[in-house]
This record gives sequence, C-alpha cells and structure tokens, in this order.
Amino acid sequence: MTHGAPPTDTAALKIVTQYWRGNTRVCELAAREQRLDIYISSHAGEVGGRCSVEARNGPNDGAVRIRQEASTRSEALLAVAHDWCSQARALGLPTHDWEIVTAALRAVGAIDR
Repeated sequence: MTHGAPPTDTAALKIVTQYWRGNTRVCELAAREQRLDIYISSHAGEVGGRCSVEARNGPNDGAVRIRQEASTRSEALLAVAHDWCSQARALGLPTHDWEIVTAALRAVGAIDR
C-alpha cells in the first residue's frame, strides 16, 4: 500500500532486530539509509481490549510517531500505514511500501494474518 509520492527504494526493507519493552513488541526495520521502528501492543486482557501500533522514523526522542488502535494488530497497522502515507509529505517522512512492512511483520508473527 503506497499513497501519494512514489515509495523510496524499500525492496530490501527488513527487520534487523526485535525485542520486548514491557508488553510492547518492538520491530526495527531498515533498508539503506531508511529506518522504521514499529511498536506493537495488545491489550486483549483488558475490558474492551484493543491493539495499538505505533510507527516511528527512528529511535531518537525527536522521531515522528504515528499511532493507531484497532480490534486487531493488522487493522491497527493498516490505519498507521494510511496515516503515515497521508502525512508523509507534510512531516518530511520517507514513503514506504507498507505491503513489504506488513509481510515482514507477519513473517515473524508480530501481527495477525
């Protein structure tokens, strides 16, 4: 899924590291000079349990953060991808092929199918 400007060359975009920070799974993706960090949390045990996904354009404190909640991790990622694509130009964000991001996250079980 790409919107707006053509995507940067992200054919090599892949997960380079993943870890847990509390109840949040963090997947760091990289390709050449690009960074995309995805934070995935599930609150399924809570009343009205929701999943949240946050995308950041890097690990530093000044990184742009785009976050959404939904019933599933996949739905939350789709909403984040939509917001990222629609705000990329205004926020100076690189564009990504979110289908590649989704496939990478599914391959490691970070999001549902």
